[in-house]
Amino acid sequence: KGYDQKANLAISNRQQQEAYQQRQQQQRSSGNGGKQSPPIIPTEGLMNTIYTTCEKAMFFLFILYLLPLSWIPLIGSMFPHYSYMYKLLLLCSLIISGLHVYCTVGRPQFNAQYLQSIMSIQGVHAFFLSIVLLPSRPYMLAAAAILFNHVVIRANALVASVRPYMSNVLASLPPQFATYKPQLEQINTMLSTPGGIQQFKTAFMNVSCTAEVMQGVLLVVELLLPTRNFMFLFLWWQYLMMRYIVDTTTGTGCVKTAFITLDKQISSLTTHSMCPSIIGKGYGYVKNYMIQQVESAQNAGQANAAGGGGFVDSIKSKLSSCSIS
Repeated sequence: KGYDQKANLAISNRQQQEAYQQRQQQQRSSGNGGKQSPPIIPTEGLMNTIYTTCEKAMFFLFILYLLPLSWIPLIGSMFPHYSYMYKLLLLCSLIISGLHVYCTVGRPQFNAQYLQSIMSIQGVHAFFLSIVLLPSRPYMLAAAAILFNHVVIRANALVASVRPYMSNVLASLPPQFATYKPQLEQINTMLSTPGGIQQFKTAFMNVSCTAEVMQGVLLVVELLLPTRNFMFLFLWWQYLMMRYIVDTTTGTGCVKTAFITLDKQISSLTTHSMCPSIIGKGYGYVKNYMIQQVESAQNAGQANAAGGGGFVDSIKSKLSSCSIS
């Protein structure tokens, strides 16, 4: 009898898994116009438990990472070092982004079609970013970029959970905060429409890309300090180059916008009368070198596409040229 119960339970679980995969396939192929469909995160089961637990832990660990807990007298030494919080945050990000990719395109496949299908998924950027950051020391800008990436990934769920509280806040707003009521009502109205949610995603995506680019600039400045790390600098700028090429080809252009904005800010400083001319010349040299690297990678991608290789081969050719002698 016990054997029959176990057999029936196994059959039931297999049927539920097959039904879940069928729903995934139907939603992916239901008239998306060639665009990636939103990830289908299960609402119950082990996968949902892992996803929601890591999601909550990641935001909690980010707060603990920012707080100077070790400075608290007497009990400060009892708290874990902030670097442990940083590493655990990255591990949670790896799990969440990995599940996000799995729920969007299914199981990993070692072919060009699968690689091309995942390059435009937001979760892939967070996954690669977490891998690049794992061997490095903690950086606040990088941790913020990870967090903003996951805000974009889960924007729909976050908006759905925040909107009821927004209505309660508007209904019970104290008189001293009445001047902020029109702005709050405007935000609440914006988040009630798909276009407003898309604006919310775009805003956080711009902030995330800006944090990634600023982190790259910070690593260049860090070359003047004893904490410099040439290997991490190389990996980070290779990651930014890949992000730029992918975002220009299949994305929204947020990375390019972040580079242009930062270039205008730095150029306004280097061209100032109080700034030494050698700094402006050095920045111009670095900027021209990076432009040449991106243009060569894009030309290689266009040559591969003309030869039938496509976008994936351009990424492969770029990755194969990443060597350290």
